[in-house]
Amino acid sequence: SGAALEGWPGLLWSGAGLVVAAAPAGVLWWLRGLGMGDVKLLAGIGAWIGPSQLVSALVATAVAGGFLATGYALRRRSLGRCLDGVQELAAFWRAGLRPHPTLHLDSARVIKIPYAVAIAVGAVFSFYTV
Repeated sequence: SGAALEGWPGLLWSGAGLVVAAAPAGVLWWLRGLGMGDVKLLAGIGAWIGPSQLVSALVATAVAGGFLATGYALRRRSLGRCLDGVQELAAFWRAGLRPHPTLHLDSARVIKIPYAVAIAVGAVFSFYTV
């Protein structure tokens, strides 16, 4: 819906969806684990579908992203190294949530995936769960 169709209530609904999407995505961007394009895409989808539908979109995005990441790691024969990286990140973040010095998007050490694909799958899936 949004402001064009429903006026102020639609604008507030879209704003709430934008915030619900941008807040966790912004944290992942700050941790250097998500690109700003992905943050903007999530914020736009949140504004489009609103906060209640966004929850299912985010869950479906996470699942699709997990499958995508696993597929990339298997294709590159680096699943063990990727799982070691996840374990290293978890241990690092236990001491405090802050960007890791070497496991981030700018590092040649990490495998990058086109997360917009997972975001799109999550958004489409959310229309079938409402």
